[in-house]
This record gives sequence, structure tokens and C-alpha cells, in this order.
Amino acid sequence: MNKFINWLYSLAPRQFNVLVYETTMNHKDWREHCEVAFIDTDGTKYWRYKPDYKMPIQRMSYVDTLKLQYVQAWGAQEQQLFDQRLDDLFQELEKDKGLGSYYKKLANLKSLLDEKRMRESHIIQTDILIEMVACLLIRDDENPTEVNEKVLAQKVETFKKKVNFSFLKQMHILEWMGLSHLTEKEFSQLWDLSQKHLSQKINRLNSITKE
Repeated sequence: MNKFINWLYSLAPRQFNVLVYETTMNHKDWREHCEVAFIDTDGTKYWRYKPDYKMPIQRMSYVDTLKLQYVQAWGAQEQQLFDQRLDDLFQELEKDKGLGSYYKKLANLKSLLDEKRMRESHIIQTDILIEMVACLLIRDDENPTEVNEKVLAQKVETFKKKVNFSFLKQMHILEWMGLSHLTEKEFSQLWDLSQKHLSQKINRLNSITKE
């Protein structure tokens, strides 16, 4: 058995460590693999995994999902709404060929695609970025092997008041999101524009996906 375990370890030592850690750890041990990211004004500590240690699978999967949403410029529910309306429009266009309503449906389709392009032109998806920060930084009282939605929502509210260029640079989040090429001035300008866009995007998407 020991030879088999050693063989597995030789094939993928890092993945083996992660598996063993997730199946044997207790909540008191996880800080050994982390470092303090910062301490909030109320004394709450936030941790991040050390560069040489891979974060637990569930948390890593959630981070990967957020990164995909960021690249696509859509949240999960918005993507579902967009895809459904796009499918409906194509079916309606096929049925309405030659009718006056065809051009109205065509205009609706163009509006959807224009919204998609506009989203992609906003480099900073601020809502997804803040959620990414909340997922990467582990609060002192949470279990790092899982993503607790209630705790995550609390952390999102906390980081809404803290996220700026300096904070993201210090936490190494800019590199995670491919934003390290931006200067502080460029980041601030894009952040302000994206915040305005964020405040309008839900209503705008709802309006163009209605019949």
C-alpha cells in the first residue's frame, strides 16, 4: 500500500497533496497553507492561499466559473436569459418570414447582439470582480474547503466598500483578472464607467428581452 501511495504521489505530488488535505484536514489546520492578506478595521483577518499551494477544489471551481463569466461579460442568470431569448427570437424569425412582425423581431435580435458587444467593451465587470475578491480571500471564521453563499454575500458587501486599484494590486487580484497592464488612472476611469453601466444593465437587458 505504501508503495502504491508513493507511486501516486510521484505522478502528481501537488494534486495528491490537495486531495489528502481536503479529505483529512480539520478546520483548525487550514491556515498553515495560507498567509494573512489583510486585517479589517474591526480586527477580522482575511487569508489567501500561498502561491505554492493549490486552493480546495470547490473554491477553485467557483473561481473558474467567475472567471468564465467575467470573460463572457455576463452573470450566470443573465447568460441564461440571453440564450433563451436568442433561441426564441430565431424560432420567431423563422415563422414570421414575409410578415411585418419579422422586422420588429430582427430589430430585437440586433438589440441583443449590440448589448453583448457593449458588455464586452467594458473591460472591468465590477460586480463579478468584487465577487472574485470575496471568493479568493478567506474570512477568519469560514471553512475554506467550501463556498458558503451566505458568507460570500456578506463578504461581497464588505468588499464593495474596499475594492480599488491599490487594494486589488496589493491582493494580487489584478494579475488574476488580466488587468495588471492598466495604470491607476486608466483603472479608475474604466471602473467609474463600468459602475454606471452596471447600475443600468439589469433593466436594459430585461427591456430588450421582453416580447
